Amino acid sequence: MTDGPGIHVAARPDWSCRACGQEWPCIVRKRQLKYLYQGNPIGLENQLHLLLRQAREELPALTNEELAERFVHWSERPLSASRNPDRSWS
Repeated sequence: MTDGPGIHVAARPDWSCRACGQEWPCIVRKRQLKYLYQGNPIGLENQLHLLLRQAREELPALTNEELAERFVHWSERPLSASRNPDRSWS
């Protein structure tokens, strides 16, 4: 699978990306979320914490630390540069 056109949403309950098959949020969705919430980091954090709470129930094998890194902590760091986040939106 590629990160080409497609809607990068979570396939639940395993939380994989429907478009590229990677763990969700995949890198494309992370870029999209950063773009959508630019100037509103609190809004992004609130949304990610909501998703974290939902994922906690569906991914019981992951520790709280693993869930926090996957769903929230990435947003506190810059993502690798390169592509425009909306390039792969459909």
